[in-house]
Parts: sequence; C-alpha cells; structure tokens
Amino acid sequence: MVVVGALGGVRGALLVAGIPAVVTLGRVGWVHVPEAALLLGALAVWERDPTLDRNRLALVVLGGLALLLRPTALGWLLALAAGLGWTARRRALPVLGAWGLAAVPALVAVRSYLLAKLVARDRYLADVPDLVGQLPPVVGVVPLLVAGAGLGLGWFGGRGFRGGGPVGWVLAAWALTPLALFLAFGAGLDNFTVGLAALAVLGARSWGDRRAGTLAAGLAFLVPAGLELLPPPAPDSAFGRIAGQLGLPVHLGVKNYAVPYRGWSAADVPTLVGQVCPEGRSPVADRACALGSVQGIFRPHGEDPGRFELFLTGLGEVRLVELGALPVTAAGLDAVVTWSCPEADRSWFRRYPGRAEAAGAAIAEGGFVPIWTRQVDPACAVAWWARPEQVVDPARLPLSDRLDRVELPHGAPLPVSAPKGPAPPPPRGRVGGPGGRP
Repeated sequence: MVVVGALGGVRGALLVAGIPAVVTLGRVGWVHVPEAALLLGALAVWERDPTLDRNRLALVVLGGLALLLRPTALGWLLALAAGLGWTARRRALPVLGAWGLAAVPALVAVRSYLLAKLVARDRYLADVPDLVGQLPPVVGVVPLLVAGAGLGLGWFGGRGFRGGGPVGWVLAAWALTPLALFLAFGAGLDNFTVGLAALAVLGARSWGDRRAGTLAAGLAFLVPAGLELLPPPAPDSAFGRIAGQLGLPVHLGVKNYAVPYRGWSAADVPTLVGQVCPEGRSPVADRACALGSVQGIFRPHGEDPGRFELFLTGLGEVRLVELGALPVTAAGLDAVVTWSCPEADRSWFRRYPGRAEAAGAAIAEGGFVPIWTRQVDPACAVAWWARPEQVVDPARLPLSDRLDRVELPHGAPLPVSAPKGPAPPPPRGRVGGPGGRP
C-alpha cells in the first residue's frame, strides 16, 4: 500500500474498502477495479524503490497489463510516467520505453473510445446525476469525510501534498482526474475507480502517524459493512428515506450492488424455463429454448441479458435473444422476460431505443400472456410471458405475486387477471421465492 508504516497500510486498506465504487462494483466484474489494482500496484512498487534500482521489471509488467486491459490506462499512466522521469531519470527510460510499446494498441483504440464518449455526452448528462448527487452512492459519505479530513490535516500539517513527495502528487493528479473527466464527458464517477481509490489512499496517507486516522478509516469501513447486514427498511420509513437519499448500502432495490442479491431464488429460473421448455428444448420447434430479454433476465437495466448467470444455473444451452438488438420473430421465442420500473426505465430506454417496442411487438405477435410475475422491490416488477398452452403445469410454477396488471416496459399497460396461486397479496417490497426465499 502506498502509505507509510503498518498502521498506514491498515488505514489505507480500510478506507479503500469503504468506497462503494471500489468494493461493491468489484462484485459485478467491473473492469475498472482490476485496472485500479494494477495501477496502484505499480505506484506501490515505485514508492518502495523511487530510483528504480531493483523493481523495473515489476513496473513494466503492471503498467503493461493495465494498458492491455483498458485503453483508459494510458491517461492514468501519464502522471505516473512523469513521476518516474522526475525521480529515476535515466533509470526510468527502459520502463517508459516498454510502456510505450504496450501503449500502441491503446493509442489505436483511444481515439474511437474518446469519440464515443463525446457522442454520448448528452445522454450522460440526461441520465447521470450531478456531481454532488453521485458522491454518496459512489464514494460514500463516511469515506469521503475521512479522506477529506486527512487531506485537510495533511495540507495544514505538512503531511499531505507538502510531505507526500512525488507519489503524493501522482495520487493527487489521479484523485482530481474523475472531476475533469466528468466535466468533459459527463460520464458517471463509477467509471473512474482509479481516481476514487487514489483519493482514499491519499487521504489515508495524509493522516500521517495520527492514530485517530486509523480509527476514522475503520469507521469508514464498518458503517457500510454493518448496514449491509440490516434487514430491508420500509421505503416510506424515515430510515428508508434517509438511506435512499444518502445512497446507503441497505436493501432498497433489486439493483443495489452494495448488498447481496435479493431478487428471487436461484431455483426459480430453472423452474420457469422447465415449464415452458421441458429439458431445455422448445416444444413448438426443433431447437433449443429461446428467451426474449429486454433489460435482462435477472436484473433490470442490464447491459448483458444474463448469459453468464444462466450458465451458472445449469442452463447454458438456453438461447437469450436481446429484443430490439437482433431481428427475431415471435415464432423463434418460447418466452419473453420484461421489467417494469417506472421511475428508472426512462434513461435505460433512451440509451437503447426500440427495445420496448420490440418487446411489445413480440408479445402481441406470439400471443404471450404473463405466466409469472413478481414485485421484486417497491420500484420494480418482473414478468415472464409465454403462450398459455406451452406451460407444462401451471400449478408447479414458482410463487407469483398478485398484480392488478402487468406493464410492458416503459409504461405500456396490459390489463390481466390476477395470477392464480395460493399466496395472498404480499406486503409492499416483498421479495424472494420458494426454495430460497429470504
């Protein structure tokens, strides 16, 4: 860790572990998390050997891997390269030369990457909250206060920017980069994990040898970690409202990466697939089962329909079709999975135009009706649509919530009768399913 002493390392680890964009997004395969690990690892190597007498190979490998992982590493490495050149002089030349070779693919890709970001700027500005609104859910209130207190003490006490040396200045440049990129492109701060981790390390470093800094960093970690263990609060309760406004990691929504998934049991999806496609094969055509997806099978507003999750549940042979992305007719589908999250759908469908219309057309053309619905959280409901005659045994479907109507995506309602089932209407926000309901 790029902090001094054993307590400094503990402090830095605790503060980084308290930042949602660093830890919780790592649970969903966020590519910027390994990018941050490689770059901060390179910074730690330089901290231990500022004149590069011993560890040049480690720097070459870490920086090269970061460049191969993401073209965005090019921008972060520029500040580190400047620091290497300042402290190691000629000894830095082999490292910088190797990075230059590794940067060739990134240089080829970075132009198109930046152009795509510029083209998407208006959409980002429409969909992404303002800077202040992003800080609680992305950086965390307590980690931000602890890092800010450390920076203030370091600045006035000579232990931060003034006493941090070149490593401190590189960390400062990285910590300010998310602000500059947000102003330039409008992209969310969660895209700049390197800068957020650098802010935490810089804040931990700036506390110096003050033990209060370690206690504060422990608080920054324990508060969000403890909140994850709490049961879901009522959305209209005082705590529920405060948690929503501050972005605290409590069970308020299905797409809350800070807490374990509470959508439904892992056994429900295989049961549903088995009801419309016995043994994974379509009963109406000689082909594998095909599910139409609008926002994803398991979560709303996904960028991937859920192929990896299906593979993990033993349904890798099931074909997922992203409606609106590929041409498909209802004859090629056995079921359609839709979400209705009225407060949050608009921005997703602005990003993926035509998806809602494609789902509505497939459902109408195929004569699909909702065979299973669930109010997953207070804001989102999910529905599985299929041909009634295709369901093997309706009595063996998973427990279904009784909804007055099921809405197509983006607020196109279809009146339906209440799904049959023995369960009474659930309380608001009830989640789960048989064989694993929390």
